[in-house]
Amino acid sequence: MIEIIAHDLTATINIAKLLAKKITFPFNLCLDGDLGAGKTTFARAFLETLGVAPETISSPTFTIVNEYSTATAVINHIDLYRINNYQELDALGYLELLSYAQVNLIEWSSLFPSYKPSETIELSIKLVSATERLLIFSATNQKLAKLLQELKNDYFVN
Repeated sequence: MIEIIAHDLTATINIAKLLAKKITFPFNLCLDGDLGAGKTTFARAFLETLGVAPETISSPTFTIVNEYSTATAVINHIDLYRINNYQELDALGYLELLSYAQVNLIEWSSLFPSYKPSETIELSIKLVSATERLLIFSATNQKLAKLLQELKNDYFVN
């Protein structure tokens, strides 16, 4: 687990961009945290860095799933906040969605812990103040833990 304080919105965006530059496919990122903490801001910067056109990015709060295709990847941005139970997830074809995309960005994954991808970086964003956020990253395996350590080292060097 690593923790990074993002002192402002720009820092949150920079961390998202730095992470996106480090990933290899397949990749799963589960985002959780306080309402209004910056999950969507983080997701937008992450997606843009992967090559998604900024004008095509929208929050999947009501659509549940937004799929993006870039020159190198199919990316799912999924928001589980409005899903009520595992049956709704199954009806959505959630596990199939996860299996075909090179990148899955899943907001509110903590609502359905038994459906989290096995190889995942989890990010919880906590409000510290009006401008500061605490970003708490964890990884489900050593390869991803190494990536997180590189992220932290590179962030504090830059």
